Amino acid sequence: YVFDGKPPQLKSGELAKRTERREEAQKALSKAEEAGDTENIDKFSRRLVSFYNQVELLFDN
Repeated sequence: YVFDGKPPQLKSGELAKRTERREEAQKALSKAEEAGDTENIDKFSRRLVSFYNQVELLFDN
């Protein structure tokens, strides 16, 4: 699988699952922030880390 271009059709189901899990983690993170639950804030924020955001940070410096 090449990372540039459109992903193969077979992977579309997996990509949809990942998107759904990411959205659930975002909702859970918001609830944890409202409650002030630092343990869950850390846990859910780790689930939202994106490779692309990390690459942007490397090249911005």
